[in-house]
Amino acid sequence: NNAVGYKNNFGMASLWITYSPDETDVGDSNGVTDGQGDDGQYTAALKVSQDNWEAFVSMVDNGNSDATAEYDSTKVGGQYNMGPHTISAQYEMSSQGTGANTDTDTMFLGYQMKMGKNTFVAQIGQTDEDGVSEKEDYMAIGAIHKLNKKARVFVGYRDTDQGAVSEESSFSVGLRVDI
Repeated sequence: NNAVGYKNNFGMASLWITYSPDETDVGDSNGVTDGQGDDGQYTAALKVSQDNWEAFVSMVDNGNSDATAEYDSTKVGGQYNMGPHTISAQYEMSSQGTGANTDTDTMFLGYQMKMGKNTFVAQIGQTDEDGVSEKEDYMAIGAIHKLNKKARVFVGYRDTDQGAVSEESSFSVGLRVDI
């Protein structure tokens, strides 16, 4: 409701901004309203790219003054292509109100290699959340095979490890068809 947006390209840069002066009180995470609306909600993103690389920064703030429903996040990252090889990196800092604010930092690094109709993928990442005793480490490997322009099969393995807190592994196989 009541939002204004702007999008434009400036040579190798692209800018997107959305702002909402709306004062609708959507309430906290329990749906309780306090009459203080969510002033100044915004999203913004800037991407700079040229030939074989791109870099970006994006931000969001829900403008909520209620400590239990407040949310803001900033993400920076980029990608570099070298022939059949692609390296991607991303870092996200977010803060979410849950009665006591929780700050979370997430890092990600990915690699892809194309060989004919196949793309091989490897990824690692880590999440560090306030109030959680151990960081969560993530790794995944996979492969995608293009059958044609609209169909591909894929296989992947993921392992997420949070030390003594939890560990999870999964294996997936699938088919995607674009219509």
